[in-house]
Amino acid sequence: MENNKLKIIAEGVVGAIGIAFTILLSPLLRPWYRRWGASDEETSRALPGDEYVPRPKSELTMAISVHAPAEALWPWFVQLGCQRGACSTTAASPAQTASCRSTRT
Repeated sequence: MENNKLKIIAEGVVGAIGIAFTILLSPLLRPWYRRWGASDEETSRALPGDEYVPRPKSELTMAISVHAPAEALWPWFVQLGCQRGACSTTAASPAQTASCRSTRT
């Protein structure tokens, strides 16, 4: 019984330390993760939808480079999104899950 209490206390301490590090390091890491993988050109150019929020309070531009021709990538890309083959959800209710069904069912 005593061993279980120590385990719970240790898990709480480790969790608190993790939260503290996240809070303390967040301002230092923010410039890096706000533009993760994106070039200077990608972060400075106008993107679709920018006209709807002319002065955003925060901006995040993240990117990845895919070294493959568009013909190889397209079949995988079109599966993304709601009511597509690769749809996934963490919905809390069956009604929310029903709005995101796989084309394979």
